[in-house]
Amino acid sequence: MKLEPGAQVNDRITLVERLEGGAMGSVWIADHAGLGTQVVVKFLDLGDLPSQDQSVKRFAIEARAAASVKSPHVVQMFDYGLTDDDTPFIVMERLAGEPLQAKLKREGRLSLAETVPIISQACRALTVAHELGVIHRDIKPGNIFLTVAHDELIVKVLDFGMAKQSLERDGSRITDPGVVVGTPAYFSREVLTSGSHAADAQADLWALAVVAYRCLSGELPFRGANVTEICRAILRRSFPKPSELEPSLSAEVDAWFDRAFAEDVSARFADARELGTTFSALAETPPESADVVAPPASEPAPGIGPAPYLAIGAIGVVAIVVYAGDALWTPPPMPAALDTPPPPTATATSSASATPAPAPPPALPPLKTADPAGARSEHDEILVPGGDVWAGCHDGDLACEPRDPQRVQPFYLTRHEITVFAYAACVTAGACSDRDLQLADDGTHPRAPTGQCAWRQPAHESHPLNCVSYAQAESYCRFIGARLPTENEWLLAARGPDHRRYPWGDEAASCARAVMQDDRGRACGERGSHVAGSWPEDVSPSGALDLGGNVREWTASWLDDGQTRRVIKGGSWLDDDPQALRIGTRHALAPAETSVRVGFRCARSPE
Repeated sequence: MKLEPGAQVNDRITLVERLEGGAMGSVWIADHAGLGTQVVVKFLDLGDLPSQDQSVKRFAIEARAAASVKSPHVVQMFDYGLTDDDTPFIVMERLAGEPLQAKLKREGRLSLAETVPIISQACRALTVAHELGVIHRDIKPGNIFLTVAHDELIVKVLDFGMAKQSLERDGSRITDPGVVVGTPAYFSREVLTSGSHAADAQADLWALAVVAYRCLSGELPFRGANVTEICRAILRRSFPKPSELEPSLSAEVDAWFDRAFAEDVSARFADARELGTTFSALAETPPESADVVAPPASEPAPGIGPAPYLAIGAIGVVAIVVYAGDALWTPPPMPAALDTPPPPTATATSSASATPAPAPPPALPPLKTADPAGARSEHDEILVPGGDVWAGCHDGDLACEPRDPQRVQPFYLTRHEITVFAYAACVTAGACSDRDLQLADDGTHPRAPTGQCAWRQPAHESHPLNCVSYAQAESYCRFIGARLPTENEWLLAARGPDHRRYPWGDEAASCARAVMQDDRGRACGERGSHVAGSWPEDVSPSGALDLGGNVREWTASWLDDGQTRRVIKGGSWLDDDPQALRIGTRHALAPAETSVRVGFRCARSPE
């Protein structure tokens, strides 16, 4: 394939402009028709590589490593594939901002208040990666990107090209014993003594501590005239106290680095979460309220911007590991986009007459669509077996129209309602709108500002997104390759094959079983919604959570033949009548309307 402006990578991606590349390939800005935004495409040039097969496999490893780590603090991996002439490429998001390296070069050093949110958010990315067995192995300022979303600093970890994964199934190593990959000044003592094949989470924690030291002091802790001298300083743990370089730093800061660089691994921080928590405690204010100096938020010039930082480093990685003489190995298959969980067991509060959901049909294939943003990081999906759903009503069901049993094909459904956290990833990628998400119909002034909307509310990141229009909900589902469920699909997920009144059985709705208004007029003791999926009793036969309460949910079905209102299902944290939470109850809104009561979840059809 000839790489030039206007060239089609596939039917969705068109190259726009080449960015700075590396010795092993090229990096391009491209238009992505499916996402409606610009992306970064990285190609691997196989022409001069001594081991093309191995290089292709390592390129695939990078794609898998980045795609497996689902976090808003990790660069979003959209796709991986081969061109018509078998040139490997990966597609990732284009970011506006700058790498930490550029900020440090411009400003020299940062204050503790500026450094805390950077290290804290990087720790969140590493926490997710390490829990998946992914070790980055090249944490440094050039791989920590600073961008802005909703006037807040967002940190993203880039370049998993050197990542080591514990997903190897055949016992092969990614790196031979004695071979070291990465950036020397950020190597840990264990990497130097044992080689990169022995790197574990502690290698990333050590490197991130070096980044923190560089931010606060303006200098690297372990220095030398050449690589050999740097390595000797690391092995001897020879570094000046940060307060010697910057007198404003306290003795507590010095003690933190003494622990981070302790000779005995067991004396260091146990994991990324502890490292981030203890570092945040060094500041007088928590990172969320720190006076952060954000990177430039202006849009990059046409075709030019910070995007090359997303991809260049990993291209050079291929050269490092290939020429190091790694043994060839077959990487594991890409993790399935969806896992099929076992049918949930009945809880003590379930109806005694409720019948268990049938086992999922084993012949149903998994979905093949990619997860473009890690936006499902906290929303795994369940398989709802197809079958006949009882669409009838019980006595007292609100606005319910009795219907005959309806046949529904198997489908996938997000286990939880979509959260503020998840939707923010879509907004950051430019695929979703945040317009009017803080407005809703309060009953007196339609579309008025209200503090009951979860968007941008403190400590509401994990709450269901409400005050969202049908178009916004549909856009998010489309962003992750999904759609809104139909009413019949929602019914089948909530009810299963029986005639139960509520997702958990026939027992009346109360705060013991779902998030709704209690007898004091509060949402089960809170002033608003609850964290999505935090009410374990509100579970359906299919394993979906919060179908009874928390927020009502948009469906793709019209309520009337005139197609003026969409069906809304489920109850909300503002409902005080148990009937409002019944499966058969039908609410409705016009597509352009929003409500503090209404959120959504997404569904997919098997391919």
